[in-house]
Amino acid sequence: MHKYARLSLLSVMVTAVFITVNHLYSLGPKALVLGSVLLLVPAAMCWWYRKTTSNVAFAGYLLMNLWVVVGFGLLNGLWGSTFRVYLGTLLASLSTSFPRPTLGTVPFELSGILTFIGSLFVLYFAYKLIQAKRDAARSPEGG
Repeated sequence: MHKYARLSLLSVMVTAVFITVNHLYSLGPKALVLGSVLLLVPAAMCWWYRKTTSNVAFAGYLLMNLWVVVGFGLLNGLWGSTFRVYLGTLLASLSTSFPRPTLGTVPFELSGILTFIGSLFVLYFAYKLIQAKRDAARSPEGG
């Protein structure tokens, strides 16, 4: 289980960096506060769970994962950046009925796309972590 906890936390932290870079353009220096929350809270929840095996800590960690996946990965990364860059540009090139999308700077759009990709890793490793916790609870040593 510790393997998936480490990989899950790593994926959350890398994605948090992409989220912070993306939000620097709209929030300015306040994005660093958001980035700090996205880095420190999951790390604290994971540490708390490893020390106490508290279900509250595990649920808190998974809620942070959910926030990263849904709030930043799907809504901001997929809908706000990836679709606009790829789908919007494709539709505009196929028909004049679709206006060419207004794109931001390359680092802004790239960090949005990387946020979506990172959130897929967060989702995958959260799933593997839940599976490992369930397997540990079912084993004679774990439960």
